[in-house]
Amino acid sequence: MPDILLSIVCGGAGLFLAVAGCRELLSLRSFRRRALRAPGLVVGLRRDGVPDEGAACYPIIRFTTLDGRQVEARARIGGNPPLCRPGRQVTVLYDPARPADISLSGPVGSGAVFFGILLCVGLGLLFLAAGTAIDALGAL
Repeated sequence: MPDILLSIVCGGAGLFLAVAGCRELLSLRSFRRRALRAPGLVVGLRRDGVPDEGAACYPIIRFTTLDGRQVEARARIGGNPPLCRPGRQVTVLYDPARPADISLSGPVGSGAVFFGILLCVGLGLLFLAAGTAIDALGAL
């Protein structure tokens, strides 16, 4: 009975992580299709989360849109340590309909690496759950 319970817990967690990772990768793909590129400058960092527990630092980027508007916005993905430091030149991807919706160019800054890992962990848990369930049912 504990093996079946383990497979249910792992399966539920795996399904949740796999769906979340897949959803975010599809959202990122959609964003990248409509996004425009612009050179930007990291002008600051914003910490979010509990400081004692390694709060993530999100870069604040200043850039100019193709139509000449100057925008200052927080990147979607942060890190600890920070992905980039103030003063660094970066390439920004931004939604032309909502220029404050930005992402840094590249797999790490856009979140593709993180969401890909999330998807793989979820799939791994699903396979673990399936194997545990098959083993438990075979023992009956």
